[in-house]
Amino acid sequence: MLFAHNILKRFSLCDKIMKKGKVVNIIMPKLNYGKVRPFLSFSDDSEFYETYGFLCNDVAHCLEFQWEFNANSGAWGNEGRIHFLNIGNGDCYNPIPYPLELRLKSGRGYNIICRVNCNDFIKELVTNYGFYVNPTKPGSIATRTPQGLLPPPNPEDYVPDEHLIDFRRGYNM
Repeated sequence: MLFAHNILKRFSLCDKIMKKGKVVNIIMPKLNYGKVRPFLSFSDDSEFYETYGFLCNDVAHCLEFQWEFNANSGAWGNEGRIHFLNIGNGDCYNPIPYPLELRLKSGRGYNIICRVNCNDFIKELVTNYGFYVNPTKPGSIATRTPQGLLPPPNPEDYVPDEHLIDFRRGYNM
C-alpha cells in the first residue's frame, strides 16, 4: 500500500450521488495531466471516460500498471507507467484511445511493446478512480521493486451515468 496511501489528494469538484443504492462520489475529471510535453490531454469528459474504460479492461487489452520507485536509484523521480504488453504478434494496438496514442513511448524488453509515462494520471487513477495496489505485486522502496496496480473491480461506480456509454465504448475497444 506504499503508493496508494502516500498520494497527496488534490481538491476537485465532487458530487455525491446515489448509484446502485449507495452514496458515491463522482469526480469531475481533470482533462490535462503531466509536466512535460506532450501532455496527456483529453478534449472533454467523454474522451476521458472512454480512455478510463479502455484502461479498466486491462486483461482484454493486455495492459499492466505500475509505480516504479526510481527516485532511490538517482533517477529524476518515481514513475507511474501504463505498459502495453506483447499480444503475440509484436504489432501495435489498434484501436487505442487517441490521448494515449499521442503519449506512447517505446517499451522496454520483449514483453512491453510500448508504454505511457504520466505520474499525474496514475495518481489520479488511484486517488479518484478506484485503481489499487495489486496484492501479489506490493513493491518495495528498499529494493526498487515496482508496485503493481489494478483497475477497480467495479469501475462503472466511478463513472457518471451520462458517460457510461463513453466508458463502455472504451472498455469494449
